[in-house]
Amino acid sequence: MQMKLPQLGLRARSTLFVLAILLATAAVTAVVTIRASNRSLAAEQRRAANLVAMSLARAAELAIAVRDEAELKRLATAFLFDESVVFIGIDDAGGKLLANIVREDQLSGTGDSYEGERFLMGRADAVLSEEEVGDTAGPQQANAATSRRIGGITVGVSTRPLRVAQAEQAKIIIYTTTAAVAVAGLFAFIAAGRWSRRLLGLVSASDRIAGGELDKPLHDARSDEIGHLAASFERMRLSLRQRDSELNELNAGLHEQVSIRTVELERALVAAEAAARAKTDFLANMSHEIRTPMTAILGFADLLAAGDCTPAEREEHTRTIKRNGEHLLVIINDILDVSKIEAGMMTVDRICCNPGAILREVRQLLSQRATHAGLALETEIALGVPDAILSDPTRLRQILTNLIGNSIKFTPSGLISVVMDTCASATGEPLLRVRVHDTGLGMDDEQISRLFQAFSQVDASASRRHGGTGLGLAISRALARKLGGDITVDSAPGKGSTFTVTIRATAAELPSDARPDWLPAMAEESVPARAKRGRILLAEDGLDNQRLIALHLRKGGYEVVVVENGQLAFEAITASPNAFDLLITDMQMPVMDGYACAAKLRANGHTGPILALTAHAMTGDRQRCMEAGCNDYSTKPINPPELLKRTGQLIAAAQVR
Repeated sequence: MQMKLPQLGLRARSTLFVLAILLATAAVTAVVTIRASNRSLAAEQRRAANLVAMSLARAAELAIAVRDEAELKRLATAFLFDESVVFIGIDDAGGKLLANIVREDQLSGTGDSYEGERFLMGRADAVLSEEEVGDTAGPQQANAATSRRIGGITVGVSTRPLRVAQAEQAKIIIYTTTAAVAVAGLFAFIAAGRWSRRLLGLVSASDRIAGGELDKPLHDARSDEIGHLAASFERMRLSLRQRDSELNELNAGLHEQVSIRTVELERALVAAEAAARAKTDFLANMSHEIRTPMTAILGFADLLAAGDCTPAEREEHTRTIKRNGEHLLVIINDILDVSKIEAGMMTVDRICCNPGAILREVRQLLSQRATHAGLALETEIALGVPDAILSDPTRLRQILTNLIGNSIKFTPSGLISVVMDTCASATGEPLLRVRVHDTGLGMDDEQISRLFQAFSQVDASASRRHGGTGLGLAISRALARKLGGDITVDSAPGKGSTFTVTIRATAAELPSDARPDWLPAMAEESVPARAKRGRILLAEDGLDNQRLIALHLRKGGYEVVVVENGQLAFEAITASPNAFDLLITDMQMPVMDGYACAAKLRANGHTGPILALTAHAMTGDRQRCMEAGCNDYSTKPINPPELLKRTGQLIAAAQVR
């Protein structure tokens, strides 16, 4: 079973690590030092033995020379005064032992005779000096001295003092090293403790940071590695606190935004539900508005078809059908206009028109309705209103008709006053202003807030007193803004209402030969009877529409030839290019439609006038007809006076060419 060692702390581990390094270093140092010391002491002992041998050699030179053994023994015995000397041997030049003195007490025991173990050897030569005289020596030559080895001295010195000295030296080194290691270990322990406390402080700080406590700073002013680490931790703490603060602000902002968005979504949901209810109510009202005139149209058509009506009843039935048809056409036009506005496809023209004349036309159109309702309708055109501006006369007429018609509808009694004058926008741009004031029911703020919303009516209940689609004001405001202005309302319950419409009033000049479209009667009268008559080719696939359109054209004095598609119309004109003064073509027909017929005729070189007739009245339909090669455009259901007017103008213009 393997025994697990206890986990030591950083302080203990670092101290043990330092101690291990110190002990290893001290051990190596001690070994090296002791060995060096031993070598030094041994060398010193050997030098001492050599000195003894040299001294004895000098003292024994003569005795060796004469081979006086007794003297030599005496001299050797005399050198045993030093207790470290173990033995002395004297030999001659031939190596023969002359004298030998041994200290018995130093050589007792087995193995004590080995050099290096218990004693050291010192040697010296005994040398005799002689004077030699050369064979040819003269008075000027000096005598030369020579030396001759006559023997040798061997001295054995005990190593006991050496061993004692080495042991003492080793003890000193070991004690000194141990003390040094102990002191160094103590300092390492103290230093490791300080480092450990500083590191533990960093660990505690990191735990606080990990726990989200970011307000307590880290203080470590040291410039060492731990100090740098503490500074890095402090920068991290500050950075985290900054990010935490930013995150809290962001969260607070997000909570606020979520709250705002929640409120907005709730409001949007309420508005959407209200819009859905308004649309449902609108569709219900629209169903009523459409079915009511359709009921009259179909019912009175059945009475006419029965054939048992008197002439007076037939005339009344016809007027009723026409009146309800016109009302139904207004509803359809309103729906088409709203669809164009919501699709962002509503466009307006900028042509020369007379705003005063347009107001007079609207007054003439609605005066009978006002009189029938028992209301006075007054109009005033102020001085300074230009005779001609660049605008869309059709859309301006539509806006005025809607505003004045609404005032007539919602005014039980009293006066409808219409004033046209000019003003300037905030940027100084000239504006045409028309104020329509009535003495009607008036409205509160909540009703006014819903006034210009599509599919919303002031009174959308099934028991409402007044009919209508509720689209007129929304369409009128959109048109006014397209014309560079706006519509505002000032109203209070029981005090009537004032609607103010403004449009851009860019001044223009009417050409001297222009025939304004607000004078159709004069235009018609200016055309001679013979110029209005001509031969017309009508391309129409619907049998009822063929009969209706041909009837009105023939009543207008024209000869009419009817074909049921564009291919037959193309063939008829190609066969006799000058046989017809005008081609009136429906744009949706089988075999070949009106677009293809007009384009093919123009490509074939036909230059006669072509009038497009279509039930499409969306944005871009007129432009599409013009691009196909038509000269003018009229919508279904037809307006007989308008159709005859356009027919006469196109034929007259072609005859002038």
